[in-house]
Amino acid sequence: MTKVSLASTADVYSFLLPVLGFANRADAERQIVQATAGEHFAFGDGFEPLHLSARSYLPAVNIRHDDFETNRVFSGPIMSKPRWVKLRDKSADRVPGSYNLALMVEGVRSFFRHVEHRAKLPPYMYRLAEGLRDCYAVWSAFDGRDLIPVMTTSESVGGQPGQRVFAARSGRGVLYGRVANYSTSGELVGYTLRVAMVEFSILDRDLSRDDMMRVNVSAQIAHSYKAGEKPEVSKDHLDDAWKKLVDRAEAGFNRWCREVPEKVDAWRQMFIEQKAKLSADREQHAESFRARIEGMSWQSALAEVKEAWQLQIVIDVHCDSKFDESPHRCSSNSTRVGRMLSSVEDAQRRGELNLMVSDFVAPCDKLWSYTGD
Repeated sequence: MTKVSLASTADVYSFLLPVLGFANRADAERQIVQATAGEHFAFGDGFEPLHLSARSYLPAVNIRHDDFETNRVFSGPIMSKPRWVKLRDKSADRVPGSYNLALMVEGVRSFFRHVEHRAKLPPYMYRLAEGLRDCYAVWSAFDGRDLIPVMTTSESVGGQPGQRVFAARSGRGVLYGRVANYSTSGELVGYTLRVAMVEFSILDRDLSRDDMMRVNVSAQIAHSYKAGEKPEVSKDHLDDAWKKLVDRAEAGFNRWCREVPEKVDAWRQMFIEQKAKLSADREQHAESFRARIEGMSWQSALAEVKEAWQLQIVIDVHCDSKFDESPHRCSSNSTRVGRMLSSVEDAQRRGELNLMVSDFVAPCDKLWSYTGD
């Protein structure tokens, strides 16, 4: 069970969470003890109860909480049928002192972006396209009114945005995520925008029927094909409440989020620079780095390496069957490189070379089995 720590750095995926609310902490603690004793739920190990002043909130038992995470919403279909979530079977008694509602998280969220793996796609493209990406979540009441948060976190010293957590029996929410797209040369060529609209309501007035939560999710996807153009979704068919939410989500994303993580963008620029230097060296012929190290021993050639593109040339020239007798380079190359670099006695230097391999040599070579960050 995923540990739930809403509005904290420990949880970056949750945006909607069915819970049992309690008017006081004592009733919530009593439920934790009873549920743990009955082995229905690992309270204390699986999540952290949210105690706010007098009120307390416990995640609903037997609910798949990953159904209400950003990864599931952003990987789902554009349109989906309403999903009915059973909160309590009609044959079971309600937990004394509890009531059904949901917590909604507003602010910066994350989701994992997947891309289709294809044989013709260079390995470094996965490092650019896959991984954690930003999105921004906003919420309102079902009728569009603003909600009063039950919990707010302020901006941190480092300038990170705060988050707000709302508690309600119904509501509307928007998840807004815009990601960067790149050409095979590593150049920015546009963006993909996905806007997911979520609305939910809890139906539990009739004690003779199951307590249920109804969730609707719909989405729009838009693309742009120029680095300077940002895509937009159509709002013509939306009512004023939805339009307001989409505008708020876009403003939040523009202020607090990035289309690509800063670390990935820095790597991209380094990779393009190193590729250019490698290409330029090929034009030097007799004066090239390759020509200079071909007559050296592999140890001397490694000592000449200052940048990652130079290490790739050393590997191409000197990393051969003396390190691995396997006849097929595609299945032995990484082993050979590992054995070559493990022979470098200086630990700091060995670390520098290994970093060059992971940052440039491996993703640059399509024969390597690279799986992304």
